[in-house]
Amino acid sequence: MKNKAFNVLIVLAILLGAASLFLINLLVKQARRDALATVPQVVQQVQIPMVKMLVAADNIPPGQPLTPLSVRQVDVPQDLFPESALANPEQVLGRFSALFIPKGDIIMTSKAVLPEGLPRAALMIDKGRRFVSVPVDVLGTSGYVIKNGDFVDLVGSFEIAADQIPPGGQMLGSVAAITFMQRVRVVDIFKGEAPIPVAPNFEADPEDGPQEEVRGTSSKAIPQTRRIGEGVIATFDVTPREAEIIMSALKTSQGISLVLRRFDDTEIVPVANVMHQRVIDKLYQLFSTQEAPPAAPPPPPTRRRTL
Repeated sequence: MKNKAFNVLIVLAILLGAASLFLINLLVKQARRDALATVPQVVQQVQIPMVKMLVAADNIPPGQPLTPLSVRQVDVPQDLFPESALANPEQVLGRFSALFIPKGDIIMTSKAVLPEGLPRAALMIDKGRRFVSVPVDVLGTSGYVIKNGDFVDLVGSFEIAADQIPPGGQMLGSVAAITFMQRVRVVDIFKGEAPIPVAPNFEADPEDGPQEEVRGTSSKAIPQTRRIGEGVIATFDVTPREAEIIMSALKTSQGISLVLRRFDDTEIVPVANVMHQRVIDKLYQLFSTQEAPPAAPPPPPTRRRTL
C-alpha cells in the first residue's frame, strides 16, 4: 500500500509540473503578443524629420573651385544638421575649398569659402613650387574662357635673329610664334575692371540709339560706368627654373599668349623646328657646345737615306 500511494504522489507531481510549464508558456506568449502590439504605436509616435546635406563626392584639394559635381546630397536627421552646413548643390557655385576636404566630409561654409575668404596663397603652394604672374590681354587668354585650374601652353612672339636661322633656311617676316613651355597649370587669372568717366549731367539722347543698361536697373537706360579692363594677370604654378624662363620670355618677346589644353591632355610635344629650338635654348640659357675635332696625329719623322 505504501508503494502504491508513493507512486500516485509521483504521478501527481509530474502532472502538476507539466501543467505549470504549460501555463508559463502561455503567459510568455501572451506577454510577447502584447509587447509586439505596442511597438507600431511607438514607431508612429516617434518620427525623426530628415533633411538634405552636402558632402564631398571625392577628395577635394585646397584652393579648388567647387561645382555641383564636387558634392552630393545625403539625408541626415534635422537635429544633427550643422548650422553652417550647405544643403543645395547650387550653394557651392563661386566657392573654393579653403583646405583639403576628404571624400564624404560635410561641406560647411568654413570649408567652402568665397574667393576673398581663401587663405594666403603661400599656404597653397606645394613644396618646391613657385607662383609667378604675367600680364596678358583678352586675346592672350583665349577670350576669357581660361579658368583657375586649367592647363595651358605658353606661346611667345619672338623676333628671330639672323644667327638663329639655320644655314640655308628662310622665313617670312622677322617674328615667329613659338611654344616655349607646355602644360602649365593656371592657379589664378584676374580679369580687372576700369572705370569709364561719365559727364555729371548725362542724359540719354534717343538719336544716339539704345544705351546699355546697368545690371539691376529696369527703368531708364543709363550708360555702363564700368568695363572689363584691357589687361589681365595670369598666375602659374611652376618650378623655380620655369619661373625664370617665363620672366625671360616676358622680357624678350612681344607678348605671351595662353593656349588652352584639354583637361586630360598630358602629352609634351617635342620641338621639331631647329629655329624654334634655338629660341627656346636661348630662353633656357642653353648653349650648344660642340667638341673640337681631335687634332691630326703628327706625321712620322722622315728618315734620311744614308749610303
